[in-house]
Amino acid sequence: MAEQQRKILIVEDEKAVRGVLHASLHHAGFEVTETQNGEEAF
Repeated sequence: MAEQQRKILIVEDEKAVRGVLHASLHHAGFEVTETQNGEEAF
């Protein structure tokens, strides 16, 4: 059985912070989606 890729949503208004989180989590094997605020997240 194939391993399912884990998914995560980053909600952060600081672009630099989102970038670091995205890179770190992607490297750890997550499929990363990001947005800059809660309204966009929904």
